[in-house]
Amino acid sequence: KTTESPSASPSDAVWMTWPVRLSLISLTGTLALLSICFMQSRRLSQLLSRSALVPQLLLNRTQQLARGMRLSGCPEVRVIEGLATPSLSLYRRRATIMLPRHLLDELDDEQWSCILSHELAHFARRDGWFNVTATGILYLFWWNPVAWWAWREMRACQEASCDALALARMPASRRLYAETLLHVVESLNRPTL
Repeated sequence: KTTESPSASPSDAVWMTWPVRLSLISLTGTLALLSICFMQSRRLSQLLSRSALVPQLLLNRTQQLARGMRLSGCPEVRVIEGLATPSLSLYRRRATIMLPRHLLDELDDEQWSCILSHELAHFARRDGWFNVTATGILYLFWWNPVAWWAWREMRACQEASCDALALARMPASRRLYAETLLHVVESLNRPTL
């Protein structure tokens, strides 16, 4: 009497192939990144719901700079507690310049002009929309180091382009612009009380 070893059925063999395994690993990584993105989006929503009123002087300055840059519209401006650095967000397809609360009393009008010009340059260049597309591509090809390198290089080029555009469109000196950016970076390293 011989015993036959159970042979794998054809459907089991499909699950054992390397392409299927690699596809499942890739899909799992993509889903993990999407879940992180979802959690960050929820945190952003919470921050925006707790945002403070923007001082009228700052709002007027943003609109004046947007007109000077010949923009067809002006993003919404919010002051947010707990935000590290100024940024432009496309939350719910609405462009919003988010300003950290801790910088509100530290910067003068000319320094705010530097920061707002930089964020308006991101708006003018439509960087937010490019970032959404690039993020989708990055999440699909998260396993490829070239995708991460390209993402980092794209972001660095965006920042350099926005610096150049802001400096070209505003009367502030390069020195003031650099000092303002340095002040923002240094504020990240200050201990919170």
